[in-house]
Amino acid sequence: MYADFEKSIHIGAKNVWPDIITKGCRFHLGQAWWRRLQNLGLSIHYCDDVSEIGQILKNIFVLPMLNEHDIEKSFTEDFMSIKPDDEKLSQFLDYLVENYIDQQSDFPPHTWAEMSSNSKRTTKCVRKLSFKI
Repeated sequence: MYADFEKSIHIGAKNVWPDIITKGCRFHLGQAWWRRLQNLGLSIHYCDDVSEIGQILKNIFVLPMLNEHDIEKSFTEDFMSIKPDDEKLSQFLDYLVENYIDQQSDFPPHTWAEMSSNSKRTTKCVRKLSFKI
């Protein structure tokens, strides 16, 4: 079942249908991340094509396209290891770890990350990151 990132929806579905597999919708994941980014005042960096912080923020949105088992390693090696010293960026990355990256978080990677070979979705961010890799 695909649902919004409301913990109660996922818990309720599991209570009614114990064997159900719940996943978070990528659209709603992006919305949640974007709202947090805006609340921290980072959207100006995101919209700046030459900003180092902006490039990191844009590439963060590629994480849902990766295999769930690659998320933590990618997050650590591709983002945390190169992040510039910026308090707001650190707050955003901490938010991601606490809510989405850590296996003990409310929404660990298995609920939102899915590298699908049959998916027809593509974004500029994915293409940009693939050129860098």
